[in-house]
Amino acid sequence: MKKKFCEITREKRIKHKICIIVAIAIMCIFFGVFFLDAKLADEERLNLDKNSINDCKNYQAVKLTTTSVPNEIGVKEKSSTVYSTIEVNKKLYILESEEDELANIKEEIQKHGKYVIKGAVSEISEKKELYEFLLRKLYEWNGKDSDSFIGLRDIFGEYYIVNESTGESKIGFLSRIAFKLLKYDVLFLVYGVLRVMLDRKYGKYMKRYTEYEREKIDAEVCGGKKEYIGKIYLTPTYFVSDLVAVPYEDICWMYCKTIKKNFIKASEQLVVSTIDGFTFAVTCFKNRDYDPKILVMRKCLEKNPNIAIGYDRHKKARYSKLKKEIRRLKREGKDPIKEYRNKNFAVYFG
Repeated sequence: MKKKFCEITREKRIKHKICIIVAIAIMCIFFGVFFLDAKLADEERLNLDKNSINDCKNYQAVKLTTTSVPNEIGVKEKSSTVYSTIEVNKKLYILESEEDELANIKEEIQKHGKYVIKGAVSEISEKKELYEFLLRKLYEWNGKDSDSFIGLRDIFGEYYIVNESTGESKIGFLSRIAFKLLKYDVLFLVYGVLRVMLDRKYGKYMKRYTEYEREKIDAEVCGGKKEYIGKIYLTPTYFVSDLVAVPYEDICWMYCKTIKKNFIKASEQLVVSTIDGFTFAVTCFKNRDYDPKILVMRKCLEKNPNIAIGYDRHKKARYSKLKKEIRRLKREGKDPIKEYRNKNFAVYFG
């Protein structure tokens, strides 16, 4: 037995809500991984007051106590990132920090005589720009000596310290994977939210129908006299798509719309506007043989010759004016459907 239209719409609304719940659950798991990674990294933090920086692993959390004010060696171009040298127990380290963080470190040292720097280490050789920047600042390097890193490593070790960075623990690889997948989860969540918003919009419109009319929609969708074209059901009385059903006699304007992103066609839509101010769009791509949007508009025009077809600025202005009139009628307690049902919009829209 075929499912009824109202049952299908109800199931779709539930699925869209489940999408949001699943996306939020996955996001919670990801943030749980981030929190656990940060907590373990802090527990595994290496004290450079007692250990060598070369004993570290890349991205390992570290701490060190300095009593000397950091010596600023330069600011990264087009940013507020500052690189400084700090001396701890006769060892020199490179510190990366923001300008306000460095100012705070200097202030704390002047007040209390020392400051505990917490951050994470990163390989100097991994970042070519930083590597060249440090060599230019420290040795006035001209960019030709490829062996200069040896001298840089002898002085500072293989790592520099990123201030306030949480670093990574033994489960750092899980944190990196979660971070890469997070953007897809956010997109999934946004999709679910947008779909629920559309569900509410369509659901509000569908509430206008009586129980008898809902049963009639179900009967026509499940009956044998319907046509299915490009995700759209054309029944004897209704234009039915996804979560909404509209009588042909309530449609006043239809047109095709192409949505492009970065000059690339993203989707093709059939836009439908009604005589009570309701507008919705149906994604509908054309195939090799025909354009389903054109065929649907022809079929609807056969059912209701008063429909205006096609888009231009004049039609848009006319419909904007019509919507103002519709809102006025609703404020006055009048039904715009009764007012405009027999109006010839093909002529009115020009």
